[in-house]
Amino acid sequence: MDDFDLQLAELAEEFELLEQDALDAIEETAKEVSEEGRANIKDVGGYQDQSGKYRKGFGLEHERNYREAKSTLYNKEWRLTHLLEDGHMTRDGTTRTQAFPHWEQTERFMKGEFESRLERRLDEL
Repeated sequence: MDDFDLQLAELAEEFELLEQDALDAIEETAKEVSEEGRANIKDVGGYQDQSGKYRKGFGLEHERNYREAKSTLYNKEWRLTHLLEDGHMTRDGTTRTQAFPHWEQTERFMKGEFESRLERRLDEL
């Protein structure tokens, strides 16, 4: 019975180390891809930011706890992002403004890059 307990403890320790390595890989990949996503979103969509305030407002937030790592790309001008992405009715209510779909393109880019890079990193473990 002692032999079994010892083997079980070794397996649990090995699993915990592998789990932490995988979480480290997830965190590193998320940071890399989100940095690229932030640079990418400033260039796509064709929106001409007259003051530069919208483009400068993109930020990243990285979080990690015991079992989760995530990166969030956001803009400080959150009200404007929706209006730019989807377009909106003008004040007179008769016409719509042009949409500049920059979030959708960046999201697709980031998802694809994250999955492929993480897969490569996990294969190396």
